[in-house]
Amino acid sequence: MADHNRGHFKEHGVYVVNLMITPDAGKTLGELRHNVLEVSPETTIFPVSCGAGEGVDEWIAWLKQKIEFGNGARICDRLNS
Repeated sequence: MADHNRGHFKEHGVYVVNLMITPDAGKTLGELRHNVLEVSPETTIFPVSCGAGEGVDEWIAWLKQKIEFGNGARICDRLNS
């Protein structure tokens, strides 16, 4: 895993995986999950396919929970920039 990704996982604690791209990246979802959790075990991983509608509801529920409990200020700031 590239060094620039290591800090991302530790800082943000979430990784959204586009399932449409994963096969093209030469990695399986299992390999990606292993690599991310090896660097940052507390990272939440959301495999998402907007085309198939997979994982979207779970990801949105997580975002709403973070915003509802005051943890979403940074998320909202980043979305608005």
